[in-house]
Amino acid sequence: MKDLITTIASLSILMVFVLQFSANQMVITRILAADQISDSYDMIRAQEDLEASNTGEIISKLAGVFNCETEEVKISDDGKSYHIKAPIRNIIACGEFLGISDEENKAYYHFKGEVK
Repeated sequence: MKDLITTIASLSILMVFVLQFSANQMVITRILAADQISDSYDMIRAQEDLEASNTGEIISKLAGVFNCETEEVKISDDGKSYHIKAPIRNIIACGEFLGISDEENKAYYHFKGEVK
C-alpha cells in the first residue's frame, strides 16, 4: 500500500513537469507572435503612418495573442521611443495545484523601441 501511495505521488509530481514543458512552449510561441506584432508597430512608426486605428489594431492583436482584455495592453509613445506592455498569464502549469494564485502566476511582456 505504501508503494502505491508513493507511486501515485511521484507520478503526480512528474506530470507537473510534463505540463510545465507544454506551458513553456505556449508562452514562447505567444512571445514570438507578440514580437512580430510589435515589429509591425515599429514599421508603422517608421513610415509615419501612425493613426489611432493602427494602434487599436496592434492592441487588439496583442490582446488576442495573450488572451487578455484590450484595456490591459498598454502602448506608451513619446515621439522618440515607445514601450509596449501586456500581461502573460499561466506561466506555471497547474499553478492552483501548486498553491500559486492567479495574480502570482503571471508576468508582463515588454517591448521597447526607438524611432530611427
